[in-house]
Amino acid sequence: LDRMRRLEQSTDSLAHVQFAKVRLAESGIQRVNNNARIALHLFLMGDSKEREELVSAQKEQSAEITRIYAEVEKRLTTDREKELYAKVLAARQRYVGERTKAERTLQDGNREAALSAMEKTVLPGLGEYTKAWDELLTLEGDMANASAAEAIDEYTGARGAIVTVLVVAVLFGLVTAFFVSRGITNPI
Repeated sequence: LDRMRRLEQSTDSLAHVQFAKVRLAESGIQRVNNNARIALHLFLMGDSKEREELVSAQKEQSAEITRIYAEVEKRLTTDREKELYAKVLAARQRYVGERTKAERTLQDGNREAALSAMEKTVLPGLGEYTKAWDELLTLEGDMANASAAEAIDEYTGARGAIVTVLVVAVLFGLVTAFFVSRGITNPI
């Protein structure tokens, strides 16, 4: 029974903790990518009304990213996760800072300087940001795989224990049946 309890805990850890963390982080990355698309679109359009709508959408995305990141941070358990997450936050801060500068330059009417900043600092910053997330997600994937391997080991051990108990029970039943039948047939 103890093995079955450990098997359930391993499976629960794998299904609920590790994969939920990965899914949450991936939803944050998806929003980061959406936000980056909005930022790129800002540089391609000229209509100020549409620009305001995009900036509003971008702010909403950023707020949602911040909310998701707070949830991700609560779920981090190891020092390595926390270290890699700190790199994600630092890369995000650099990227958002550079993107904001480029957007301000664009709003000031200096399109060429804004495009240059986008190419030289914003896009490389986005690359670093994405790379930081990739490192964290690689660790999370490795941790999920380790949990899966642990669950498989627990399952294998539990199955072996069940088979052993079953064999012992069958042998006990056969021995008991032999002695009971001898006890009945001997007096006759």
